[in-house]
Amino acid sequence: PTPAVATGAPGIPGTAQGWRSGCPLAMAAVAVALRSRVQGRAFRRVGAERRGASQGDEYAEYTFDSMLEHLRCQTPSIDPTQREGEYINRLVCPWCKGGFKREQSLSVKYENGFLSFKCWRKNNCGRTASYRPGTQGARSQMHQPGRSTLWRSSAPRRTFTPPPPSKPKASLLGQNMIELPEEHYEWFGNRKISKETVDRNRICAKYTKNGKAAIVFPYYEGEKLVAEKLRALPKTFWQTPGGQKSLYGVNDVKGQKEVVITEGEIDKLSFDEAGIRWSASLQNGASSGFGAEAIVEQLAAAQRVVLAVDGDDAGQECAEKLAEQLNWRRCYLVKWPAGCKDANEVLLKHGKEALRKLVDDAEYMPCPWETRLITEETSRLVQQKINGTLPPEQVYGVKTGWASLDHLWRPVPGEITVATGIPGHGKSELLLSLAVNLGHLHNYRTLLFAFESTSRCLATQLYLKATGTCPNLEQDDQDAQCRETLKWVDDHILVESEFQQDEDLTVDGILKVAEEEASSTAGLNLLIIDPYNFIDRSQEELKMLEHHYIGKILQRLRKFAEDSRLHVIIVAHPTKASSWDGQRPSLYTIAGSSNWFNKTDNGLVIYRREIDDGAGGTVPTNQLEINVEKVRNREAGQLGRAMLCFDPESRCYKDISQRDAWAPDAPEPRESVSARRVPAYAALDDEDEY
Repeated sequence: PTPAVATGAPGIPGTAQGWRSGCPLAMAAVAVALRSRVQGRAFRRVGAERRGASQGDEYAEYTFDSMLEHLRCQTPSIDPTQREGEYINRLVCPWCKGGFKREQSLSVKYENGFLSFKCWRKNNCGRTASYRPGTQGARSQMHQPGRSTLWRSSAPRRTFTPPPPSKPKASLLGQNMIELPEEHYEWFGNRKISKETVDRNRICAKYTKNGKAAIVFPYYEGEKLVAEKLRALPKTFWQTPGGQKSLYGVNDVKGQKEVVITEGEIDKLSFDEAGIRWSASLQNGASSGFGAEAIVEQLAAAQRVVLAVDGDDAGQECAEKLAEQLNWRRCYLVKWPAGCKDANEVLLKHGKEALRKLVDDAEYMPCPWETRLITEETSRLVQQKINGTLPPEQVYGVKTGWASLDHLWRPVPGEITVATGIPGHGKSELLLSLAVNLGHLHNYRTLLFAFESTSRCLATQLYLKATGTCPNLEQDDQDAQCRETLKWVDDHILVESEFQQDEDLTVDGILKVAEEEASSTAGLNLLIIDPYNFIDRSQEELKMLEHHYIGKILQRLRKFAEDSRLHVIIVAHPTKASSWDGQRPSLYTIAGSSNWFNKTDNGLVIYRREIDDGAGGTVPTNQLEINVEKVRNREAGQLGRAMLCFDPESRCYKDISQRDAWAPDAPEPRESVSARRVPAYAALDDEDEY
């Protein structure tokens, strides 16, 4: 039996057993299955025969001559028989017609008497065929997916021979030159450029297509003409083909110690007219700079390069580009007077002498990413100090009002001071007295950010300090004296305290308020931030380590002090009291970072001396010890220790020498109050009430 009979009909289990047993139902099912299989095979065989017949007919209808005619219909001059062994591409296939896009996918080659065709539309056509003269039909092969149908020739493969190099076009430089017409000499004369200057630079003319003469600026390197730039009046520029990149007037600047670079040929001629022959002009204006490294090498000997480019934005960008190519350290920029933007306008309006003076007074161009020791500002400050015209406070600082402290530390505008000390030892009290002293002695204006005090406490402290410090405020009328004193305090000391929750207390917010006061008519001389730990941190700053954050704050405060020409004092608390063990703190014991010492200009440690109370403990005295642990500007101070004595009635400090500090007649500590076991001087504490 057949495989279908042996295994049973598909989908009908047990038909093999039914066939052998003679079951009518099983025999009928097997007969249907066999009939379907036989019909399927016959259908596939007939389809293949029909396709073969149609394919043969399709190829049979073409002959050698008809294929040639098909090719000539596309290109009349084509004849493959005259180009044996050569591929002819980009033709339309006669079978698929190139599809709906009319693709030119057919290749033709005539070789060894056969005319071969190949359509490269593999997924759609892919037919190949070969024809011989006098024969019907063709040797053909249909493209089958998954089968390689590469079209290879039996003839040996020819190597590619590159075409011969084309002859270079003849240069037009120096051709059809004519003498400069008189009308062009007049045009140069209207720009105050003489005939001698024009002739010296070999300026001539050429006729254009419209029959008019254009001015020709020849570019010579030595005696060789390397480029030409033409100008048709009034202002149309182009260059003669075949030129190379160069400078106009490069022969005048080669080997010169000082050169002048301009943006246009007319500006170069203007400098020539003023007697500055060591000048040259850019070839393409401000758009491309020098354009070639060889041009920069021609200026290698120049020690001073004066950039006399236009004064507009494009000219300034060009100056920066040229300075990058030449080295910033030898570049100087011409500053044009009002109403002039280039050299020719200065020549027309101010004359030759003014043009020469502008070159002599050209300003040095500082490099934007380098910091030089000798800048224009530092040079001016050094010269002022030598001449004695520099204000002394910018070098030596200002006096604080206490002689014992003046020879150790004086506030200098542009510097920052870090003050630290144990809480309750008088840091805030001392800084308030300092603000009053500076206002009285130097008419200083102070901005105080007091985070730990109230307005009522500060008003009382400042009123008492001003009364005890400024004798000119004393009057017989108590009310008039009070009004006059409060007015003086309000004019000299600005207090920011009792802040709201929504106020910006970041460094940016504090410096914004300080900048507004510094730019006001009254100005600002001293900024006090007391203390640091009340400053808010932004979301970005919260991600920073405290060490880096403190360094960033000090750098910003230092930059603000330099720009605003004022002194900044910031108070920072030391670490917790349990680690002191009766010892004085230092700048390195400030909580948070060693940057408090490393990145400040001055460092003060404030300590209130203590004595034995006879019961095994200590009580603070009214003697204040100020240790100057860092002074960067040694002309404004030195390391050392100063002693001050506090008067609780006037809330003012007075000098006391170190020799008398522990003398028998030295000011004794006030008697302690039994309820508090501290002297009355404890009112010095910032947290006490008044």
